[in-house]
Amino acid sequence: MAECQCMQIELTRGFSYTDFQEFLKGMLATAGVAGKQVAFLFSENQIIAERMLEDVNSLLNSGEVPNLFAADELQKICDDLTPYCKEKGIPENRCARLSLCIPCDTHVYERLY
Repeated sequence: MAECQCMQIELTRGFSYTDFQEFLKGMLATAGVAGKQVAFLFSENQIIAERMLEDVNSLLNSGEVPNLFAADELQKICDDLTPYCKEKGIPENRCARLSLCIPCDTHVYERLY
């Protein structure tokens, strides 16, 4: 855990559910695309909407947050994963690359705490 990048949302005036989703996108990109170890700290004081709990629950149970990324964002993630896929011998198709982005896949799962 000492080598992990600790990530925690910072509540500010006007912090919204959309800001939380953007935070999750960045955290998952750090763990998946950048390949860094990430520890996500989340306390009950940071819950401003019940949907936030639903997203964290989805992430823990299924390994993804439904509809978190738009189609163009998913394409950028695929493009960013090209060097990693070539290095690991993973087929260069969109489905194979996106499977790396789901935390249940060991590529991300080993980096997200």
